[in-house]
Amino acid sequence: MALLQVCFSGRIAEEIFCDDLSSGAESDIQQATKIARQMVLTWGMSEQLGLVNYGPDVGMDNVLYPMPFEKEYSEKTAEQIDREIKAITDEAYKKAKELIDADKDNLQRIAEALLKYETLDAEDVKIILEGGELDKPTVADLLVAEQARNEKSNSEENKQPGQSS
Repeated sequence: MALLQVCFSGRIAEEIFCDDLSSGAESDIQQATKIARQMVLTWGMSEQLGLVNYGPDVGMDNVLYPMPFEKEYSEKTAEQIDREIKAITDEAYKKAKELIDADKDNLQRIAEALLKYETLDAEDVKIILEGGELDKPTVADLLVAEQARNEKSNSEENKQPGQSS
């Protein structure tokens, strides 16, 4: 269930922090649906359907002439499978949203720090979560310092011997 929650976290962050939805979560939704389908069809993780494998038979019966997947259950069972997959994904989404809502302020501060510094290590995150402020140069600061160092180096190389500054 935690993996499904991770899949939905990007979409939830868009809703909460951007007040907008994009197509960026498409692959995450696809992945979450695939996992939920596996949970129901092959891993027996549905209370309603029980410990029955509804997935395709991956035996060696048709190795030379593989047949497209044909379900070996009724339309009624197919509808129940669809409901179970939806219930699992809905529950994962709900739990992920509750977790994000509960820690929204910390997540906002981490997002702002990422925008400012681009990368954070574990110690940086710890400082932020404890309410502290990071005291380190930003990427822009490092770039300005590097540019100044390069300009100084270039100007020293371009000096003629015997010239004074």
